[in-house]
Amino acid sequence: MKRIFDRPRGAWLTAVAVGLVCLSPEAAVAQVATGPARADSAPADSAPAEKAPAENVPTVTVTASRIPRPVGEVAAPITAFDREELSLGAEQTLDDTLRRVPGFGLFRRSSSLVAHPTSQGVTLRGVAPSGASRSLVLVDGIPANDPFGGWVYWSRIPSVSVESVEIVRGGVSSHWGNAALAGVVHVRTTAPGDVRVRATAEGGDRGTARAEAVVAERVGRLGVVADGRYFRTGGYPVVEDQDRGSIDIAADSESGTAGTKLVWQSSPSTSLRASGRVFRETRGNGTPLTGNDTESAQFAVGMTHDAAAGGTVEADLFATLQTFESFFSAQDADRNGERPALDQYDVPSRSAGASLVWTRPMTERWSVAAGSDALWVEGFTHERFFFGDTGFRREREAGGRSITSGAWIESVVAAGARTELSAAVRVDYWRTYDGRRREFELADGSVRTDRDFDARDRWLVSPRAGLVVRVTDDLRALGAAYRSFRAPTLNELYRPFRVRNDITEANEALDPERLSGFDVGLEWTPRPRWRVAVTGFWNEIEDTVANVTLAPGTGGVIAPCGFVPDGGSCRQRRNLDRTRARGVELEAAAPLLPALVDGLSVEGAALVVDSEIVRANDDPSIEGNELPQVADTEATLRLLYRRSRGPRAVVEARYVGRQFEDDRNRLPLDDAVTVGAAVFVPFARDWEVFVRAENLFDAEVEVGRTGDPATGLTTVGAPLRVSAGVSYQLR
Repeated sequence: MKRIFDRPRGAWLTAVAVGLVCLSPEAAVAQVATGPARADSAPADSAPAEKAPAENVPTVTVTASRIPRPVGEVAAPITAFDREELSLGAEQTLDDTLRRVPGFGLFRRSSSLVAHPTSQGVTLRGVAPSGASRSLVLVDGIPANDPFGGWVYWSRIPSVSVESVEIVRGGVSSHWGNAALAGVVHVRTTAPGDVRVRATAEGGDRGTARAEAVVAERVGRLGVVADGRYFRTGGYPVVEDQDRGSIDIAADSESGTAGTKLVWQSSPSTSLRASGRVFRETRGNGTPLTGNDTESAQFAVGMTHDAAAGGTVEADLFATLQTFESFFSAQDADRNGERPALDQYDVPSRSAGASLVWTRPMTERWSVAAGSDALWVEGFTHERFFFGDTGFRREREAGGRSITSGAWIESVVAAGARTELSAAVRVDYWRTYDGRRREFELADGSVRTDRDFDARDRWLVSPRAGLVVRVTDDLRALGAAYRSFRAPTLNELYRPFRVRNDITEANEALDPERLSGFDVGLEWTPRPRWRVAVTGFWNEIEDTVANVTLAPGTGGVIAPCGFVPDGGSCRQRRNLDRTRARGVELEAAAPLLPALVDGLSVEGAALVVDSEIVRANDDPSIEGNELPQVADTEATLRLLYRRSRGPRAVVEARYVGRQFEDDRNRLPLDDAVTVGAAVFVPFARDWEVFVRAENLFDAEVEVGRTGDPATGLTTVGAPLRVSAGVSYQLR
């Protein structure tokens, strides 16, 4: 891999992680890649259950394959966390917790703590990060990606309700269709019987407060789960200290969510379910004028029927209603003044979806699954722009509708005592229609732009083939080849946006992205609680959607962006003909000095990735450049103390390598190391207190850069943050 060996801190952290694991003669709980939570898992933010540490035994996953199978039999790299592992960390948000998996991240290195929601798209393995996710996020099997923009509202998921998270890396559109370009993140929440009551209250510096609770109960055949979450933080200034002016204030956020889930066991073979969730969020974006608000409601109904010899059938219907608004400003070069630039005062969206899945073991060695699903989305942006002496002069309406539907089939065959073959194929139809863009003068209503876009459609085929070979009792080899896709969102097709003085235009002519790739890996578990895994991958993406720089701002009009302030830039979402991400992943875990300290263990993980723009016919000058927002090296190292009873503690370090903000590789972001720590102490039968600190040494992490390379603005991540709280659990 190129440009790797000049990253001394990343190499050091990776070497220490692997070295500590290999020095240990015993095995630790392999929580870096254990299976989903079990009923006896210790809860996040609450006292651990009185049990021995979990063994590294096969557990069932349903994400990589629609046919439930042990993790060790699935031909895909899977990292899964149960509640105990999720709880043992310094992080306050779920997305920050999942950064323990190198390659998982949001756009611009940002955390959902205060980042603009449109930058909270999920990426894996350096596959073309952007505000729109290149990975599908599911909550109890229902898509959590924003239907209009593809990003994820992480604050909508109460952490007390999360029972497990599975992350599958590699294209799985063969099973899940659109958006599963680089993988799937599957969040499982509390079901009746998991817990009766779980609650957490937490407070910290910078005006941070969090309160969450979940209650679950069974009454006869009816199971009921209700949860809620309130969070707020005063945040922090996101502009680098030396660049701040009088307009730079803390970016803050406040959110609340509540949900209910009902499960009715109508017969021994049939269960019915219904759920609903409401959510509201308000964020300040770092200056007095900028901010955004979101309100949404989501509903779902479903059923599962086990027909014994006829197989199992699952059906789901779901819908989302949402409105979003965001205000942008143009800031003076000295950052002592700003003026309104864009008011997206109403961005409504609606979506509705359905899925049907059938699974059946045909014989003891052969299982089959098949299904179909569809998603319809409608979204529009209403916005005012072109600010003058008397206010905004123009108004724009843009948006459209899309539908994606597909059908798939999967077969899994045990081809011997130590070999398993899997194959799946899916066919999808994508169509966008009723697209339009209207612009008119507010003063007299005169029309400046009136365009109706032609309907566009595509058929896409997503095959996948996998092989798992149990070489020995301790060594497993896996391989998979696949093709996956992601259709452009309505947001990418129709909604422009600003980041300070950088303007990015929409593009109604975008084509779907298509990824072709393969994985090859080895997993070694010589003892029940010791695990080392290494995976190599190669992914090539056709028609990658990227924010392509067209011209620097000169204080004049630049097509198609309009007026671009001096020091800014004009960009547009465009398809790059071909990009590539190839690399190696490493995961390892083992106990540390078991003869001296009972309960001490170490975990390490690393990703080395080479990302490149291979072909860009519209601008050949960027060919050979690194993909924006892809770090060449990432690594985590965690030192944990946990026993069946008593306190728990963790110290964790994370390294992120150098990367670029832009496609021209003129705006580099420095590498960084952050350290976090947390201590959890039970003080009564069902109670626990905890203290945790993120970014313990107050390292400055560059998150983004805008404007001219010499004089542009650098934004930074969260500084040192300390919090403490109490949690309660009743089973």
